[in-house]
Amino acid sequence: MKKNIHLIVAILTLGLFILLPGANAETSLKLNMVSAPDSFRTANPDVVITNDSHYYATTGEMTSEMLLGTFNADAFWLYSSGIDYRSIMEKGYCLDLSGSEIIQNAIQNLYPVYANQCMKDGKIYAVPTGGQLDYWLINTDMLAEADMGDMEIPDTFPEFLDFVEVWNAHLEDDPGDIALCAMVFWDESDFNRVGGYTYYLVEYLLENHILQKSFAGEPLRFNEPAVVEMLKRCYQVGHELDLNDPAYNTNKSILGQGSGRFMAKDGSSFLCLRLNEDQPKLIEASLDLVAVNARTEHPELCIEMLEDVVQNNDLTDELLQKKRAFLYQNVDLVPSGRHDRNVATCQRFLDEVKKALTNENLSATDRYELEEELKWREEDLQEAIASEDDKWVVTQEQLDIYRSYTDYLYVPMPGVFNANGAEQAKVFEQLKARFVAGQMTAEELVAELDRIAQMIEMEGE
Repeated sequence: MKKNIHLIVAILTLGLFILLPGANAETSLKLNMVSAPDSFRTANPDVVITNDSHYYATTGEMTSEMLLGTFNADAFWLYSSGIDYRSIMEKGYCLDLSGSEIIQNAIQNLYPVYANQCMKDGKIYAVPTGGQLDYWLINTDMLAEADMGDMEIPDTFPEFLDFVEVWNAHLEDDPGDIALCAMVFWDESDFNRVGGYTYYLVEYLLENHILQKSFAGEPLRFNEPAVVEMLKRCYQVGHELDLNDPAYNTNKSILGQGSGRFMAKDGSSFLCLRLNEDQPKLIEASLDLVAVNARTEHPELCIEMLEDVVQNNDLTDELLQKKRAFLYQNVDLVPSGRHDRNVATCQRFLDEVKKALTNENLSATDRYELEEELKWREEDLQEAIASEDDKWVVTQEQLDIYRSYTDYLYVPMPGVFNANGAEQAKVFEQLKARFVAGQMTAEELVAELDRIAQMIEMEGE
């Protein structure tokens, strides 16, 4: 009898255990556009990781799901060009990561501009995984080739328009084969459709105005005398330039658009397009972050994963090393496997020539040609050995130039006219095109832009 009672108790206990919440439950993490490091996967073999590749084009799309409770990713990707993650942090949708000493140390080692993006009110809500810069350059070597090497590099947008006027006058006297902005790789029909140089001058002006307003934390308004005046100058100068500049007949260019993790190394100067000297010099940076859902059922596991993200320093992963050099202040130079491969390739070619020269039956012509090849193969080998660009994933020169500009870096959040997928962004393009086509005046353009900006502000209140 006792035996039967014990058996019944054991069965009931087992049944109760099975019914307990979490008993024998599979631990799973759902990630949105985030890759878990291999080290985390190895340390947690029993954790099932799924990755949702749903792309959130706008902040509203993401926050709508968060508000409704249907956003069920444990950790998720945030990107400054499309998601206003400052507002997401502010609304409490991100888990506070400040309790992790590992994450704290990593954030402290970031360049300040990036560290600030990970924090809100002194608390850490995300860690960065990458980013890039977008900026304009003037090719000083190309200016010298055009016999205009004595021109001063513009420091404001009005000075830039002065520069363009001088360049246009130069083209009238000496057309040459150098363009202000060579467009041989662009779609000519699209360039003509939107108005050529005129459109792009207007675009540079308005985008820099928006950037400066964002940095200053001021309401976005365009109806300012200086902006109206520069719009009119863009229209005049751009149309004149469209008549003279050989944009489609050359690949030689004075202007260049930089996009990447590090600034150009030589032969170019940073082009500042601030509207006046009282405004700061800014270089627009974009940033990718990973945050943890404040509602996750596995906060400790998610924090462990993000700790692995910030500690991941695989020296064999050159892309990872470039991202770390972009984000973190104290990084060591990392040897590039490319250097050793190039040296090995040059050595192999040299050895093949040496072996061919041991053939006693070579004709005098063949021997002469091989001896000449031997000379330049030896030169190639020495150049490969000495090459600093190939020796390091990121060179000291690249780091030094990049660090000299870090005070200029600014990470803007998507706004009224530059949010991915926003209807206002499309309207912005249409309004610029209408102005360039002469269908509206500068005054009408800024008035319409202000009307849209004010309308969006009122909707957000």
